[in-house]
Amino acid sequence: KGVWEINHSQGDVELTPGDHTIFAVAIDPVSKVKSRPSAVTMFTVKRNLWVTMFKYLNIQTTLVSLGVLLITILWLYRINKKELAP
Repeated sequence: KGVWEINHSQGDVELTPGDHTIFAVAIDPVSKVKSRPSAVTMFTVKRNLWVTMFKYLNIQTTLVSLGVLLITILWLYRINKKELAP
């Protein structure tokens, strides 16, 4: 039980790929006591292909992708219709 606060050194909440460090300090504001910092732990953030692709998804890319897909389907439909005509 407790109130947790994260002081993040980057502008975004998402960690960039690479090595990062983390440690914890307990602070009691009523009695003005602060614990010693915990041991510093290092960890590595890696991104796979799906996470990288998801990062670029937004409304503009979705609309453009749907437009290209629709035009391709219509073009293929016209080609198929011409081939079937006597």
